[in-house]
Amino acid sequence: MTNRGEQFEQLKSVSKAAKPQLRPGSQVCQCAYCERYFTGVKAFDRHLVRAARGATVECLTESRMRSTGMLQNEHGVWQSGTTSRQRATDSAA
Repeated sequence: MTNRGEQFEQLKSVSKAAKPQLRPGSQVCQCAYCERYFTGVKAFDRHLVRAARGATVECLTESRMRSTGMLQNEHGVWQSGTTSRQRATDSAA
């Protein structure tokens, strides 16, 4: 894992997805460290790596999130995995 300074430098070079339109009551949340958007608390928590005793928190890279089964929806918002709608589309193909 990289230290936080290196991680921020890497994130600066990564192109950010367009900001989603957040509506009142939306479950979408944004990480203060990496500035990525997530469909909810489950996806948000899944992208975090906690060091021993929970003191240090780092964000997974995009490639690491994909390798753990996370994906981005059509709005560029990260989610924990496939949705029931996507599973139905995939099984119909």
